[in-house]
Amino acid sequence: MTTTKKSDASTQKPIECTTDGFFAFERCQSVYYACIDGVAYFQTCPNSGIFVEAESACKPIEETDCGPFVCPDNNMGFYPLYPTACSGSYYTCYEGTAYLQNVKNNNSCCKNLPILVLVTYLVDLEKKIGYSKVSIHHNSDLLKTPVINGALSPSNSASKNLVLLYNRVPKTGSTSFVGLAYDLCSKNKFKVLHVNVSRNAHTMSLMDQLRFAWNLSQWDLKQPSFYHGHVAYLDFTKFGSHAPMFINLIRQPLDRMVSYYYFLRYGDDFRPHLIRRKQGNKTSFDDCVKDGQPECDPNNLWLQVPFFCGHHADCWIPGNSWAFEQAKKNLVNKYLLVGVTEQMEEFVAILEVTLPNIFKGALKLYRQGTKSHLRKTNMKLPLKAETIASFKNSTVWQLENEFYEFALRHFNYIKSRTLNADLTGKEQQFFYEKIRPK
Repeated sequence: MTTTKKSDASTQKPIECTTDGFFAFERCQSVYYACIDGVAYFQTCPNSGIFVEAESACKPIEETDCGPFVCPDNNMGFYPLYPTACSGSYYTCYEGTAYLQNVKNNNSCCKNLPILVLVTYLVDLEKKIGYSKVSIHHNSDLLKTPVINGALSPSNSASKNLVLLYNRVPKTGSTSFVGLAYDLCSKNKFKVLHVNVSRNAHTMSLMDQLRFAWNLSQWDLKQPSFYHGHVAYLDFTKFGSHAPMFINLIRQPLDRMVSYYYFLRYGDDFRPHLIRRKQGNKTSFDDCVKDGQPECDPNNLWLQVPFFCGHHADCWIPGNSWAFEQAKKNLVNKYLLVGVTEQMEEFVAILEVTLPNIFKGALKLYRQGTKSHLRKTNMKLPLKAETIASFKNSTVWQLENEFYEFALRHFNYIKSRTLNADLTGKEQQFFYEKIRPK
């Protein structure tokens, strides 16, 4: 709860404090006042709450009798919380939908609201260029853009051009995650396309790299698109193309390798009747390591680092320190978000908060359970301590594991800045003010 001493703004009626307590200006307002020793102090309910005088408490709007706000005749515009409300909260109406907005640090009632400065600026801008058809069209799009706490959110036209590329690492839960996209694409109006690289190769020829880069940047699908496939990171800018927005998931490296080992022998519950190429081989992973079989060589761990490193030859040399550093740089600088399989629910929640045009409803769908374990290996035996120790002595495991820990720290930091404890999104933490010229 924020507190400031009584404002002397001429728009405010004098307040007489005859008794101590908390009092409303009018119904359905976020702003109220407290009387203490005959002096009135303005108060603002946190989180756009409504002050209920009978209970001397701030309550969520849905727990009051103020009722939901309805946009008038599907008009676009900015509206107060309620017709008589004097509040740091307001609504933006866009295509018939009301979006609740908040102005931070609004301690004096309806005074110096940054959003009013922004709205005035945009309206004046529209008037100034009103005689230019091109300018009218351009700035009308600007005015139709939803505003959140005084900051413009991504425009409708920008969201239609959004291209996501999920260059999925095998056996990291990617089928479960992609299943969400296929279930949401019709409802949220975006395209899903699978990039199938021949012979399960993870890199492309130079000509295919060029074709792929040109395809993604030049195809006009008239709506957002979500590409996915088992392909290493590709630098689109080297081909003169606009880069898509990259996302990915990674997994604790030894767990990923063991899961793949048993997957080739016992399959999974996604396609249980499909005969896998190692089906019938009952050798455990522990025995495979003990016998020194090539399939269980620690060098086979080398997959997540090269996936993020890219198409350079050195990326695919097991234990290459340059590839490790390049993978870290790409993860931080080229990817919107890299999650971890062990926290897929949080990964989905961050994407829904960040890209609602694509992932609206994804967390609920994931929690229903039908998509949370879409592909689960039928049988995996726990590893012996000596098996784990033998891998930890290898340079490949050390670099792969360090890369995983690096990604995990970065993901947890993003999560702490983006999500509340219940996995809802935090309120916007910036806004614009002091816009000049007016």
